[in-house]
Amino acid sequence: GLMSGKVYPVFDKLFLAVSVVIAANTFWVAFKFIQELHLNDRRLRVSVRSFMEKYLVEFSMLILSLLLLPFRLASCCLQPSCNLYPLYLYCHKTLQS
Repeated sequence: GLMSGKVYPVFDKLFLAVSVVIAANTFWVAFKFIQELHLNDRRLRVSVRSFMEKYLVEFSMLILSLLLLPFRLASCCLQPSCNLYPLYLYCHKTLQS
């Protein structure tokens, strides 16, 4: 992203929305992990196993979104539709029902 000289346009509403979705999703996944840690009496290994059993898809999509965003910024395509967020939102909504 920044190595190519391109700056992420957070003042554009669409790009700001993508950033807010990433932040909200990161917060939600972290909150769910902390809940699992609390439910399992702060036993890390048991908590990680339980968290992965329950939220593997959400965690995987979060990792994908965090890893692919800088590569999307480095490319010529800076459109939010080029990211995997529509796919992520579809998978997340489908799996929650």
